Amino acid sequence: MKFEKYACWEPSEFKKVVYTEAEAIPDDIFLAIHTDNKINLSIYGNKPKEVTYNKFLSEFLEGDYGNNVQVVIEGESGSGKSHLVQWIRQHIPINDKRYVLNIPKTETNLHSVLKNLIELLPNEKKIEYNAKLQKKDVGLNGDLERKHIFLSSLANSILMDKANDENEEYLKNQLPNIFNDPYFRDNYFNNHPIINNIISLIFDNSAINRNSDKRQEFQLEHLPLNAANAVKAAEPTQEILAVMNDESDNLSDIALNMINRNLDKAISRTLNFTPDDLIDLMSEIRKYLYKTDGELILLIEDFAQLQGVDTALLQVLTVDGTGELCKIKWAMAVTTGYFEKLEDTVRTRMTFKVNMDSLWDKNDKGKQNEYILNLASKYLNAIRLGSENIDNWYKSYNNGENTIPNKCNNCQHQSICIESFEEVNGIGLYPFNKIALLSMAKTADKEKTDIFRPREFLNKVLYRNLNQNSQNLIKSGLYPDPSLLDDFSIQRLNTEQLHILEQKDTVNYERRRTLIELWSNSSKIVNINENIHNAFSLPLLSDVEVIDKSLPKQE
Repeated sequence: MKFEKYACWEPSEFKKVVYTEAEAIPDDIFLAIHTDNKINLSIYGNKPKEVTYNKFLSEFLEGDYGNNVQVVIEGESGSGKSHLVQWIRQHIPINDKRYVLNIPKTETNLHSVLKNLIELLPNEKKIEYNAKLQKKDVGLNGDLERKHIFLSSLANSILMDKANDENEEYLKNQLPNIFNDPYFRDNYFNNHPIINNIISLIFDNSAINRNSDKRQEFQLEHLPLNAANAVKAAEPTQEILAVMNDESDNLSDIALNMINRNLDKAISRTLNFTPDDLIDLMSEIRKYLYKTDGELILLIEDFAQLQGVDTALLQVLTVDGTGELCKIKWAMAVTTGYFEKLEDTVRTRMTFKVNMDSLWDKNDKGKQNEYILNLASKYLNAIRLGSENIDNWYKSYNNGENTIPNKCNNCQHQSICIESFEEVNGIGLYPFNKIALLSMAKTADKEKTDIFRPREFLNKVLYRNLNQNSQNLIKSGLYPDPSLLDDFSIQRLNTEQLHILEQKDTVNYERRRTLIELWSNSSKIVNINENIHNAFSLPLLSDVEVIDKSLPKQE
């Protein structure tokens, strides 16, 4: 069979194998695509050093770091923080003395987090804490009632706040009117973006804060300051709105600050679970597990999603604990901006700090290339294998002793494909070669140019070239798609070279230009490996140099 117009993957398998959120990846797929890159680990704030995933896990589980081992995993959105947390979860040896609680980024909320913590208690204590937590659930038939509870909690929190000056003293007594006003509660705030987000955070799905270095906070546009909004409001509400609209007093900014500093209190009041309750709960859990010689491991995939209980949780998690408290080991993933905003007393107490952004070595192009190619090869192999084959392999998986099969080993085109399109660890890179993968990977992320975010690579490079449309183009002899040059800002050929190329091949000009620009690093018109031309049904140009391989330049 001729190696031409050939596709060795099913596009329908892409979405079954490629997940952009680590917590959503099934365990078998996760292990199939995991790449054993080294991570930068700092211990007690000392100079970071490169370690393997396994070395880090060994230090986390077995190192002599006291009764409380604390880990922060920081990085940009999409840098792989959740991936590391998931890897830790999958590789912790389970025994009857070790209690592991994973708090994922999706399909969770503050209410369910607390319920899962309560489940670690003995029965009599479960009843006590569940009764406290569920007290306000009774009779709540929908979001509107939950919103009313939250708005009342916010109003009461502001009312009970300590005023710092005369303006705040005035506002703390008047601001609650906005949130207690019957008209606003049933209308303005009923389908309001920030109120919807906060209710989701508490009761439905905390992923509304996902990958954020910002907490849920009110902005001025979230308040009903428009005069038309106040027409049907009660008179006290109209009065405070009029005062806030008077720019000469600058009370609107002071009011906004008061609302936001009471937001966490309002969230915990809505839960009917105060910071002191959480501290008591964690103390009860550790005392109970101590009696059974147990150890608690807590894994938090996105700490920003615990707004409302995060401050209290950090307070109790960063205390070593003396006396009859079990050992606790915990790891939290946060965006870099979020971590930097934490108090020094929290940041300086961390046993370990892992910087996921450092996987991308800004100063070493060779390491950058290696990182991208290893990642790409894992995904290419998994997509070719498909979810069913991966599931069958996983059934006999024994913690790394049997590696994932290489689909290329059973391909009739293996030799010619790897010779032409190159390979990484025996995995062919078709329909890419190294140049194409690296060129696209380094220009795909329009927002971040100084780091590499795997999520952007998966969506904008792999999916872009392996979806159904691209496979149809391959099978029709119309690949590479000329629109790739619109997506990836690469232009190696100057205007003169482009003019000559168009004269040499008017029919295939756009496609041939795309191949030269992205599959080679040549600044002049060339023929790439003949087998690549054959695979893409693109004839060689006469009287033009053939370059067998054009490897990336190491800088």
